[in-house]
Amino acid sequence: MLANRMSFRVVDYDELDADHGTQASCHEIMAYGSSGDDSRVRTMRLRATGVAPYYGMYAPDGQDVLGQVLVHRFNFVFPDGTSRPVSALAGITARPDRARRGVARGIIRAFLEREEDGIDHSLLWINRSWQAHDLYTSLGFRDMFSPPLAYRRVPQRRQVAGAVSFARCGMKDIRSIVKMHARTCEGRTGIVFLPPESWGHL
Repeated sequence: MLANRMSFRVVDYDELDADHGTQASCHEIMAYGSSGDDSRVRTMRLRATGVAPYYGMYAPDGQDVLGQVLVHRFNFVFPDGTSRPVSALAGITARPDRARRGVARGIIRAFLEREEDGIDHSLLWINRSWQAHDLYTSLGFRDMFSPPLAYRRVPQRRQVAGAVSFARCGMKDIRSIVKMHARTCEGRTGIVFLPPESWGHL
C-alpha cells in the first residue's frame, strides 16, 4: 500500500533558501556521484553551457529538500530538418525516505508548467526496464529511440559455445561502425548522422 501523497511547493534554483544548499548538493551527489558549489552553477548559467536559465526545480520542505529535477537546454534536429531548443530533464531524484509519495511527479509537473515560450519539447533518457518509466509515460513522455547493443565476437583460443566477448573498437572497425551508425540514425527524430571524417577521435 502506498503512503499518502505529500503536499509541497516547488521552486527554481534562485528561489532556494541559503540553508538548502547542502541538501541540494546531496541530491546532485545521488544523481551524479559528485556535486559542485554555487560558483560552478553560476558559471554554467553565465556561459549558457547547456543548462536552462533557472538551472533546475526543487521541492524544499522546512530545512530539507525533498527532490530535484535539473534542466539542460540544447538544440534538437526535428524530422523537417529544423533545429529548435528543447529542454532535457536530468538528475531526477527524491529522498529515499519520501519515495513513492509524488515528489518527482510534482516537480516534473511544475517544470512542464513553467517552460518558457518557444520551448515546446522536453526529453529525458530512461530505460524501459526502470521503474520510473511508467511515471514518465503517465506525464506524457513517449519512447522515441531504443539503440541496439553494439558488440562483436572476439576470436579466442578456446571459445565457449554461445559466449560473447567485448573489445575496444579501433580504426579497423570504422566501416562496421559507420553502417551501424547510419542504420541507427535512419528515421530517428533528433538523431543526426555524422560523416566518418568527423570521427578522428576514434
